[in-house]
This record gives sequence, C-alpha cells and structure tokens, in this order.
Amino acid sequence: MAWVMDTYSMHTRQATTPSLPASPSNWAARVAAGEATGRGVMICVDKAMAKLGMKKETTRVIIQGFGNVGSLAAELMQKAGYKIIGLADIGGGLYNEKGFDVPRLSTGSTPRKDPYRNFPPAAPK
Repeated sequence: MAWVMDTYSMHTRQATTPSLPASPSNWAARVAAGEATGRGVMICVDKAMAKLGMKKETTRVIIQGFGNVGSLAAELMQKAGYKIIGLADIGGGLYNEKGFDVPRLSTGSTPRKDPYRNFPPAAPK
C-alpha cells in the first residue's frame, strides 16, 4: 500500500495519504474491496463468456480458492445463472455435478480449518 501511496503522490506532485481500499486502518473499505474483487471476477468471466459465445445457463464452474473473494464470486455467479459444480481451497475440495447451494457453504456451517471433508453436497433449490 505504501508503494501505491508513493506512486499516487508522484502523480499528484504532492505528498498525500489517500484512503486506500486495503489500508489496515479502514476495515469497512477492506470488506468492500473483497466484494468488489469477487464481483470483478464475475465480470471478467462474463466478458470471456461473451467473447467465446458461451451461455451462463449451460456453463459449469469450479472455483479454486473459496476465501473472501472466491466465495463471493461463487455466490454472485450462481445468482447470475452459472452452475457451480466444484469448490476447492487449502482444506480440500468438493464436486457435485448437480451443483451446490453456495450460500449454504459460505455461512460457516462447517469449521474453516476443515471446511469440506464432512460437508454433504447439496444441489441448489
């Protein structure tokens, strides 16, 4: 973040301390930055899908990394019509060809240290 602040200061030709999304002192902005990043993932996928001539409704998605960004991207993509069939992070992975109820997985219904090992797959309603 110091590098970003330094670069910003060079371009404005004055020393400044702008409010940066990931600055440690601004917790609410960090949360919003995670949401923005997850939404950005979905937007990039949407653009790639359009360029490739693919449709959301017939596309199966696997999310690698189910932390702040990945879990939100999965939720947003599911709401937008994608079928999320696989999820993985450092604790393991899940696969269900029928899809997952992503909000159920994101609610912390399983311990974070072992998030998937005993989680029963559940197709979205």
